[in-house]
Amino acid sequence: MKDPAEQSHQQFHLAQLGWDKTRQAEVDQIATPDLHPGRIGVAVRGRYQVLGLAGTRAQWASCRKSVIPSDAGLSPFPAVGDWALVRRDRDTVVIERLLIRRSFFVRKTAGRVTQPQVIAANVDRVLIVTAVDRDFNLRRIERYLATVWAGGAEPVIVMNKTDLSHDRVRLVGELENVAPGVRVIMCSAQDDHDLSQVVALCELGMTVALVGSSGVGKSTIINRLAGAERQATNPVRARDHRGRHTTARQELMVMPSGAILIDTAGLRELGLWEAEEGVGRTFADIEGMAQRCRFRDCRHTGEPGCAVETAIRNGSLDQERLDGYLRLQREMEHTKLRADARASSGSKKRWKEIAKSARQLYRLRKDLGMKEK
Repeated sequence: MKDPAEQSHQQFHLAQLGWDKTRQAEVDQIATPDLHPGRIGVAVRGRYQVLGLAGTRAQWASCRKSVIPSDAGLSPFPAVGDWALVRRDRDTVVIERLLIRRSFFVRKTAGRVTQPQVIAANVDRVLIVTAVDRDFNLRRIERYLATVWAGGAEPVIVMNKTDLSHDRVRLVGELENVAPGVRVIMCSAQDDHDLSQVVALCELGMTVALVGSSGVGKSTIINRLAGAERQATNPVRARDHRGRHTTARQELMVMPSGAILIDTAGLRELGLWEAEEGVGRTFADIEGMAQRCRFRDCRHTGEPGCAVETAIRNGSLDQERLDGYLRLQREMEHTKLRADARASSGSKKRWKEIAKSARQLYRLRKDLGMKEK
């Protein structure tokens, strides 16, 4: 197997990484000749591998949090796929600022902490990879779709391991019901069956991210696209078909076709972050029905004149789909309340520090016998 970090020994031109005239115009406006553009290839524990620096191979850099602007309330820390301006000083490389993120795939940080985590930035297309085994879950796919739509990228559903099932018509029908208008690709990366459709999605200069649970075959798909064993792979557990983490970090790779791929670690938890627009687009059918409810603030949980519940009764809407929609709505409301409380707590803490400093200054002036103005 080839070293997964082998591209760190290669030199990439900016154009190979997706650089375009718009990005160049953005840099020209900043007008700082001592800063150099590059793209984040790996982000791990506060260290960032930067690709595309003129005349050099990939270099590891640190960043200055105070000068890196955040956008749309997202984390100010660099993420894989970000375009950055760096300062090089002998053997030191420091990220000074990020360029505007055109799109992103972001989730709420796993666990109890209520803050965003950017998984990948500046992505044109996101392949939501699932598999024909126990991983197949329509509610999870709806969650991924809402996240992709909210981030401004194009979602595509890739159903892998179709060699395990022959009921393609049923699977495609179920997916089309929860993702109308979204492309669905059936393939088996293990034997290259129908993988040509995936290859066609990875166009020259396009940044494509692969997301999904552990064990669905993301790394295997990338190896097929690369024509080499770029990523390590592990079989799923036989007893429960659960995947084991193979990719432990996000990583950007340039494919022989000229596409830029971002492989992501398997996500066992995908909390929504400011995904109202994405949820609305994913559940456009339900939100369209809601326009006919008697009350504008109808919760679709027993209110009189609810058009959504009427659709449930006449069979034109599935109860599980409505339950999934309401679950995501409740989750977003809860996350927003937690985030607002956290912001309020941070503001109170800052004011307490200011008041404490003022008291200390007052005592110091008093001890020195200085008169108050």
